[in-house]
Amino acid sequence: MKWRSAYGQHGRAISCFEESFRMSEQRQHLLHEHGGLYDSLMKISHAPSLTALFEQLTCALHRMTHQMPIAIYRHTKTMELRLIHVFPSACSLKAHPRLISIRSVSTLLASELQYYELKCEAETWGYIALPPSYHLVSSRWSRLVITIAAQRLGLLTMEQLAERRAGLKRYRQQLSSDIKRFSDFKDIVRHHGERLCKLFESQGIALLRNHQMHSFGDCPSERHILNALETLTRGNTNDATVELDGMCQGGVATRLDISCVTPSWLFLFRHTPLSHLPENFSANVDPMGYWSPLEIATMTELGDHIAMAITAMDAVYLNQQLTHSNQRLQTLARTDPLTQCWNRHYTEMTLSRLIDSDVSLSVILFDVDDFKNINDTFGHSVGDDVLRRLSQVVQNTLREEDHLGRWGGEEFLIIIRETDTAASLLLAQRLCSIVSTTPFKLPLPVTISIGLTSKKTGDTVRHLVERADHGMYLAKKAGKNRVTIGK
Repeated sequence: MKWRSAYGQHGRAISCFEESFRMSEQRQHLLHEHGGLYDSLMKISHAPSLTALFEQLTCALHRMTHQMPIAIYRHTKTMELRLIHVFPSACSLKAHPRLISIRSVSTLLASELQYYELKCEAETWGYIALPPSYHLVSSRWSRLVITIAAQRLGLLTMEQLAERRAGLKRYRQQLSSDIKRFSDFKDIVRHHGERLCKLFESQGIALLRNHQMHSFGDCPSERHILNALETLTRGNTNDATVELDGMCQGGVATRLDISCVTPSWLFLFRHTPLSHLPENFSANVDPMGYWSPLEIATMTELGDHIAMAITAMDAVYLNQQLTHSNQRLQTLARTDPLTQCWNRHYTEMTLSRLIDSDVSLSVILFDVDDFKNINDTFGHSVGDDVLRRLSQVVQNTLREEDHLGRWGGEEFLIIIRETDTAASLLLAQRLCSIVSTTPFKLPLPVTISIGLTSKKTGDTVRHLVERADHGMYLAKKAGKNRVTIGK
């Protein structure tokens, strides 16, 4: 049979059961006594899902224990037990309220209930409990049924694990591709919320980071989620992923390993428990089991993937901010704070670099005529306004590749690339004309005197500036508001 090759131990247990019934009249009597036990074992061994498996298991145990009610609890790492399935209906359980009130392994062990450990992959998956039964034969066959159910549970878990991890792998690839266009962690919820809900068969997802929560689908209110987190904090749980209770029952939270002041959390919310409970009382049972241990583990993996994605986005954002800050600092280090043109230090660096290159250039040095008189008459604030306005006017006249720097006080230096003396002279004369006709909110016009020179072989910054400065001196001596070429 197919199930024998897929799961060897599972098949051997069924074979032993078949053989035991063929070998003994007493076992033939037991087969007759328990009616559909054989059929139940076949259904258990081929159950397509956890819900179907638990339904068949509890139904079979109910018949074998002379109509005793059966409860299944899922075991957590904190030794907590969460009720996930009961059989039969609620009315039959009224005589055994203890059966649905078990919350931990310790309370189960201390109770009068008869219980069986449900193992999966050598670990305790959960427990099956029922009222005390004195039917030893039924107890013996009950253990066989539970053993087969545990083997089927292991096979279903492995299949689910493979499917879930394949889905996580595809999602991780998609996430790695999408973080390049995501600017914030909320984009993960906005663009991937529906896919993640489908992957984990949940109805809502939420992300909490730096006191900001973003959600998709049907989630509890932010206040209820924060209250549930506060309860977790008081409980001092060290688990990376935990189930929520109270108003957030059906939710699971995983802590994201992100470097920040406040913890970050990923939440998934499910409306339907892991297995169906009787409708009459399921709403009053807390806590209930909505998630299997496998789902808890894969939820932790998902949290790791999202944490890495958010960390990558943070790194990109911080790098952009650092680049912007460096650019800003570099600009501030090169810019004159009053006029917003280049400062003397950067202007000297630029001029030195161009002198050492093969680029032809001319230098214009100018200052404001009678600027001391402006300061003395109208005040230094007005003088500053004149310098700011002058810088704007000159900058608007120059080409984009030309360089305007404040040389000191009311002096400015212009570097004109790829231009000979004749072309530079025309530009300098135009500057004189434009400045003299520009209004400066003063009763008298503002004029400038310009000294001009061009680069020669063997020049240094000092040589060029001295020649331009000499030209400016001659321009002032000749009557100001004019251009003179420095020799």
